[in-house]
Amino acid sequence: MKETHDAKGLSGAKVSRRGLLLGLVNRFRGPEEAGGQVTGIAPESLQADALAASGEYAQAAASYRGILGQSPEAHDIRAKLGWCLYKAGRIVQAKVELQRVLRKAESRLASLYLGLCLTREGKLEAALKAWQNYFNPDEPEIMREINLIRARLESGQTLEPQAAADQVEAAADRSKA
Repeated sequence: MKETHDAKGLSGAKVSRRGLLLGLVNRFRGPEEAGGQVTGIAPESLQADALAASGEYAQAAASYRGILGQSPEAHDIRAKLGWCLYKAGRIVQAKVELQRVLRKAESRLASLYLGLCLTREGKLEAALKAWQNYFNPDEPEIMREINLIRARLESGQTLEPQAAADQVEAAADRSKA
């Protein structure tokens, strides 16, 4: 997902590759053939993103599920669903959705939050495996927390899983990963 900046003021909106390509194709077709949508960003996705940004995670999850009903292979939406389920405290459901994403696509968001789900379940070794796929040089604070957990475990220190999850989650919340 990349941030976009367009003339209509959608700065910061998240756009998948699929959405970008559909937007380009629809631009050449014209609004009549494209169903009136020329940006490639589904209004439902923008609404769900706004709900999530305001902390309405359960409602955002319901919106993301609705989008997935129409586009079940939208991995970016499924990753956001997993994130919202995690934030709503539905760890097992979040883990299932995030694992579905990672079976079919690479996703930093899914890797990060799958690791958090596993940590909340007390499975630090499994969390470290999930976090092996999380590399984000734009988020050094998150990377630092994950690397500290890895170093502590590798040096034989005992870690409280909930405290470890709290540290990574706090870094993610500060960075808006």
